[in-house]
Amino acid sequence: MKRAAITIGFFAALIAPVSVAPCVAGDRVERITPPKELADLPVRWKQAMTDLHIPGMAVVVVRGDEIIMLETLGVRDPGSNKPVTLHTPFYIASCTKTFIAMAILQLVEQGKVDLDAPVKKYLPRFALADGEATQRITVRDLLSHAKGIDSGPIVWLDAYTGDITDDRYYKFLSEATPKGSFEYTNVHYTLAGRIVDAVSGYRWQDYLTKRIFAPAGMKDATCFADEMYSREDCATPTQLVDGKIVPARARKTNRTMHAAGGMGASALDLAHWLRVNLNGGRVGETTLLSESNISAMQTLEAKRTSGRTSIPGRNRIGYGLGWNIGEYRGETLLGHGGGYVGTSAMISLLPE
Repeated sequence: MKRAAITIGFFAALIAPVSVAPCVAGDRVERITPPKELADLPVRWKQAMTDLHIPGMAVVVVRGDEIIMLETLGVRDPGSNKPVTLHTPFYIASCTKTFIAMAILQLVEQGKVDLDAPVKKYLPRFALADGEATQRITVRDLLSHAKGIDSGPIVWLDAYTGDITDDRYYKFLSEATPKGSFEYTNVHYTLAGRIVDAVSGYRWQDYLTKRIFAPAGMKDATCFADEMYSREDCATPTQLVDGKIVPARARKTNRTMHAAGGMGASALDLAHWLRVNLNGGRVGETTLLSESNISAMQTLEAKRTSGRTSIPGRNRIGYGLGWNIGEYRGETLLGHGGGYVGTSAMISLLPE
């Protein structure tokens, strides 16, 4: 039975007092009293924010289908000192990959994608420096990072300048030689996003909005940076310059919101996302994905060559379909992190 999960979002800078956010259940707004074993965490988080120069963050914990803790701490914008709320979207970067993986599996259930079909079936322009690999690499390989396709120019242009076109993308891709074994790269998921575009009838951004965000009740989530950062309630990415917290000089735009890292979401959004992934693809009465495919997402597909991590008690094993898979203190740990200049996010699940 899938039982417990936590998600954290934060951005780097200064500290403000802790506040406890209300929980939304349907149309009701309630205050949450966290379980006693979690009650001391906000004090520890406040100290961590001081130590790490973090101005604001949000944390939500879900057990089964229930939100058991939702905390908002600090400020969303050091210029205005307005507090983080449960509706404040943060840029969640590579956490987007898990959403793209679910989109592909929805298309599998619709009969539009075969996980074990060659990528070239859906993307005729797909070509690598290795002609045999071009014909052999499958959609499953993309979602699990199994073959190690990477391209520095693609990653840089996608994520930092936005100066990418399909012609440039496929030109640089054709110069890439896949590693042939596990390597985590953005290229796998920018290709997966192009498959969503090719077979669904929507751009991947619109597909996520219509087929995942809306039915899951993720009302603050967006794949458009310009729209997110135009909101009054939004987490501003920041950096420390000469001892002063200022807005980050690099910030996402619509052009740099690629399918491997192109989402903003609030803590409440991610509470609903956790519920979907802990409860067999369902949130409330809505089913986004079959239980068997939720299980497939959380099953090891590609092993890492090294499990080393700086977190005591944590061991990284490999990757499923959209999730990192490992162990924490002997328990199965699923998760995905994401980061960019001045912003960071982490989603973790302890299934047992």
